[in-house]
Amino acid sequence: MAMVRDYILEWLRIMLMACPAYVLYRLTHRLLCLVGEGRPVPEAGAEPEGRAAFIAREIALGVFLVFMTALLALTFRGELGNLEWSLQNAAQRLYTGQGINLVPFHTIRGYCGRYLWSGLFLVNVVGNIVMFVPWGFGLALLWRRNQRVWRIALFSLLLPIFIETVQLFTLRSVDVDDVLLNFLGGCLGGLLYAAARRICPGMGELAR
Repeated sequence: MAMVRDYILEWLRIMLMACPAYVLYRLTHRLLCLVGEGRPVPEAGAEPEGRAAFIAREIALGVFLVFMTALLALTFRGELGNLEWSLQNAAQRLYTGQGINLVPFHTIRGYCGRYLWSGLFLVNVVGNIVMFVPWGFGLALLWRRNQRVWRIALFSLLLPIFIETVQLFTLRSVDVDDVLLNFLGGCLGGLLYAAARRICPGMGELAR
């Protein structure tokens, strides 16, 4: 379980590093928007209309973006040289098939058979599902247009494909099973949002 613990700690470390940058960006963005619209900057203690909903959305948006920053930082790790070197290595891997699995459920069966009760299974199978649940949940929570089933499914598929494509150039493994697991996680996130909204209808006010 040390592998799982180390992975979570690394994730939290990246999120903590991203938090100050996000807060600075949002404060600057908010200030520029107010100035650009010709509106006065709210004085300290002012209570603008809808302040509670605004703050709740800002917090939710911040958590979502910081989490996704950590996710991408971890999945994009690898060896990356200049453009020519990366293209040559990607072409060679495509030709030889080194580190590439295009057979659905091949890797999953391997982990289930040999590492079912180990940290490897938790990180590479369970983790690949769980870490994409916030992706589907956040898309539906924060943007109304993403509350349609087909959009959640589409984005839950596109992001893993994008990640696996980038990993082709960074000498990370490229696996169709990762796409399937990530896709499942994103869809579960969308379903979780639908269930949570039934319990707490007020969550719908956060979407824009």
